[in-house]
Amino acid sequence: MTNQSNNKPQESRLQRRLWRLKNSINKRLPWVDHNARVSVFEQLQNKVRIRQTGCVRCHGNLFDLQHPRMTDEFKASLMKGTYECREIDMRDHYVSENDRVVELGVCIGATSMFLYDRVGKDNLVVFEADPRNLEMALHNFKLNDKHINCVNAILWSGGDRPETVSFGSNENPASSSLLERKGSEVSFDVETKDLETALQDHHATVLVLDIEGGEIDLFNKAGDLPGLRTIIMEAHERIVGKDVNEDMLERLKARGFQIAENRLNKYVVLTRP
Repeated sequence: MTNQSNNKPQESRLQRRLWRLKNSINKRLPWVDHNARVSVFEQLQNKVRIRQTGCVRCHGNLFDLQHPRMTDEFKASLMKGTYECREIDMRDHYVSENDRVVELGVCIGATSMFLYDRVGKDNLVVFEADPRNLEMALHNFKLNDKHINCVNAILWSGGDRPETVSFGSNENPASSSLLERKGSEVSFDVETKDLETALQDHHATVLVLDIEGGEIDLFNKAGDLPGLRTIIMEAHERIVGKDVNEDMLERLKARGFQIAENRLNKYVVLTRP
């Protein structure tokens, strides 16, 4: 009892000291974002790095903030270290170094570089439909000396696959899509490839995707997806509707998958033995 009562004042004094230290830092370093997921020292390093090179480090990799496709929202989240944190946390938890991964939708390349570090060059292939996004990702890959196998193509399911399909490149790189979206600037005719053939050719055990609603037709028309153990995706209920999204998940359950994690009906992981 005596030890416990003696500890309480010590804890409160420590808390007061930490609070005063934080306030002191706030006054001395007003530019620091204290809600960031990177330390004050890392934020300071990034400030210097931006002045010198125009680049910022996030999740251990460099990103060029001066690239013409880089949005203000991307810049802010990269500076804070919060860019695609949920996505990377899920990949960290569900992808092992022995997995073989196919990723659909590369955007600026953050999750691709994480997967490259996790499974290695030979165990990763990424598909990006938007040529402008792919160019930006390849630029960031080069900054980090990461030679990632990238293909400018759309994976397609079902027997009605066309040779090419029109794809809308959006002013916001994260919103480029097969679906009609506000902000589309230009369309490209993009080659299609068969989903199951691509998975089998790569001997994929994990499929990672963020394709802005394209997951509905991709999965609803797909076969049993043999060899695939895990699906990690960003679902787009806000685009396709709740019923359509839930129907897609039910169809995947019918193929033996079970939902291992579901955050906000948006960040979804499905696994099967």
